[in-house]
Amino acid sequence: MEYQDLYRKEDGAYVGRHIRGKMIPKGTYLHLVSVFTLNSKREILLTQRDPKKSHPLAWENTGGAVQAGETLRQAAKRELLEETGIEVAEEDLVYLGHLTVRREQNALMHSFFIQRDVPRSAIRLQEGETVDAKWVPFEWSLCFDTSLAEPVRLRLIYFWQELQSFLDPMQSKDPHLVEADRYEPWLTWAKQLQFYAQQGQAYTKDPFDRERFDAISAMACDMIARKTGISPLKVPGLFAPVDNLYRTPNVEVRVAVFRGDKILMVQEKRPEDAWSLPGGWCDPGLTPMENAKKEVWEEAGIRVRPTRLIALEDRAHEDYHYKFPLDVYKIFILAEELEPGTDAFQENIETTDARFFALDDLPKLSEARVSVRAIRQCFAAKDDPHWNVYFD
Repeated sequence: MEYQDLYRKEDGAYVGRHIRGKMIPKGTYLHLVSVFTLNSKREILLTQRDPKKSHPLAWENTGGAVQAGETLRQAAKRELLEETGIEVAEEDLVYLGHLTVRREQNALMHSFFIQRDVPRSAIRLQEGETVDAKWVPFEWSLCFDTSLAEPVRLRLIYFWQELQSFLDPMQSKDPHLVEADRYEPWLTWAKQLQFYAQQGQAYTKDPFDRERFDAISAMACDMIARKTGISPLKVPGLFAPVDNLYRTPNVEVRVAVFRGDKILMVQEKRPEDAWSLPGGWCDPGLTPMENAKKEVWEEAGIRVRPTRLIALEDRAHEDYHYKFPLDVYKIFILAEELEPGTDAFQENIETTDARFFALDDLPKLSEARVSVRAIRQCFAAKDDPHWNVYFD
């Protein structure tokens, strides 16, 4: 027999243990958990219910009852391991919230999010619970797919905005806000407030001042969440202090590699399959040149030698489509192939393709990472042996 903890509806007080499957006493409720597992390809993991269970052979995300004595995170971790074989740390589970379930409203379903890249062949099914598993694209149409159990569809609808925010943190709830930010410096103010709050948190020795700085930090996070559409659960993590100090601007490198009059671009693993120059956040312990070489090799399978600095830009002052909650310095570097024409591209967790494009035949751009202006600038630097580095 499995036991569950029961709580009183009136005030949430613990009232005792309950045998799973028995009628739940009137005026009480129990806790359930579910886990939404998504991968870097924007796919969600679904498992198929055993034909002897309710909703036979319907597809669902991981879920189950919280056993007596378990915390919510312990239960979510256990259910994920039992039903899929995926093992995670409790602290990696992101809490999304809860909703009331069942017609009698006698249970609270607490949902969590986790991102993991696990091949289907590595999924381990639980006998008597699941009979199959699959990764499917995370799309709004899932909410109306009748092959999914009805409670699962309701969960997807309820937590859709939160899950979407974790997958596409730059996608605003209101597209008009993107244009409004050009004229309303709210996001800049919020980032500055966060910066000053973290300075105070790092250096103050007065406990009362720390409370004030904590309150300012929380307020700035709320402003950023409302302005960008990023989940309020995720924003604090973006500004997590480094080595107990305040966060400073991030550094990003983008690399321009040419074959004749064509520039190398990589296709990102995102729903719009947009293209960008190879690059990304600079890894600690590597110089900008080393980061440039690493990014081109990992994303395009091409060995290069960086030759010149093209530009050093403050992202907030340039023409990138999406506003970003952090301050970012973008480094554009010109590089040449070490073995021209020798490609070793393989699909990876970041890119699905790598090709060379002419300036007048550019593909759909990932506008959060690169702009036509920036690419034109790279072409101009390539053709000018006396190029003056652009910086703002």
